[in-house]
Amino acid sequence: MKSQFAFLCEAANITANNLFNVLGGGIATLFFPQLPIQRTLSLLLRIEYNYILESGPHKIEIRLLDSDGKDKMIPLLLDVDFPNNLRFFNFIANLNITFDVYGLHSVEISVDRHSITSIPLQVTKLETEHPKI
Repeated sequence: MKSQFAFLCEAANITANNLFNVLGGGIATLFFPQLPIQRTLSLLLRIEYNYILESGPHKIEIRLLDSDGKDKMIPLLLDVDFPNNLRFFNFIANLNITFDVYGLHSVEISVDRHSITSIPLQVTKLETEHPKI
């Protein structure tokens, strides 16, 4: 199995016919004037698998790490079932994150304890100009 794609967005849903609707997709950098700050992001994930060999129950783990490898949210551990009549497993997770350090972060995704993808996320200080008098 492999990740066909995974990205962060403002919001997403999956329709009844297994299509995605995405708002603000492809988030790679977040700008904040000060930390700590809480932010919700949606993670959109599509896993391609062999439905003959790999359908059935699996565990997906999602972690958000800072550049020092520290967890920035409580890791999500989800029990899922890959259907036995499809090639793709589509998935959306809402991540509630408290950012407390600037710098590079990464969303780490694994299935059954095997890493399938990593999404980089930069958290940058938003510099605001003070009005001149």
